[in-house]
Amino acid sequence: MEKELLTEMRIREIAYSPYDHNNCSSKEASLIAKEVLSLRDSLRWISIDEVMPKDETTVIVRNAGGVPWIADVDHGQFYPDEFPVDRMSPGEVTHWMRFPE
Repeated sequence: MEKELLTEMRIREIAYSPYDHNNCSSKEASLIAKEVLSLRDSLRWISIDEVMPKDETTVIVRNAGGVPWIADVDHGQFYPDEFPVDRMSPGEVTHWMRFPE
C-alpha cells in the first residue's frame, strides 16, 4: 500500500485557515489525522511494562523521578550511553521513547 502524503504547505493551509468544510476534503482530513496519530505514537513515553524496545537499539529512557538519559538496549537490558559496560539496575528504567525521525 502506497503511503499518501500531503505537502507541508497544504497541511499548514488547512490547519491555519478558518474552518470551511469546502477547504479540506475528507480524504485530506483522514490523512492528517493518521499522520498526527502516528507522530503521537512515535513520540510518547512507553512503559517498560507495556513493551520493551528491540535489542541493539538506542532509545531515550527515564526513571521514576522523570530524569531522562540515552541508553542502548541489549538482551532486554538498558546500558547508559555514557557507561556502556554498566547495566542499569532492574526497576531503574520505568519508560522509554524512540528518537524522533
